[in-house]
This record gives sequence, structure tokens and C-alpha cells, in this order.
Amino acid sequence: MAYREARRQRQYDALAESAMDIDADEDPEVICEQLREARRVVAARRRTERRRA
Repeated sequence: MAYREARRQRQYDALAESAMDIDADEDPEVICEQLREARRVVAARRRTERRRA
């Protein structure tokens, strides 16, 4: 049960870290690149945390 709560919290944290305001006038390619970078950062952090555990 504690594991599920911790995992859920990590998921919420990852969503919050990758959240961003999207401007309707902004180029979709720019938005996609920003989202890719956010996912890369979160994945790198997750890999680092696993190595410590």
C-alpha cells in the first residue's frame, strides 16, 4: 500500500514538473520539442533515483 502511494506521488510530481502553459499562437514543433525535453529530464532523474535505491 505504501509503495502504491509513493508511486502515485512520483507520478503526480512528474506531471507537475512537465506541466507548461501552451500558447495557441506558438509553433506546434516548438511545443513538441519542449515536451520532449521535459520528458528527458524526468526520465534522467528517475534513472538517477533508481541507481541510488
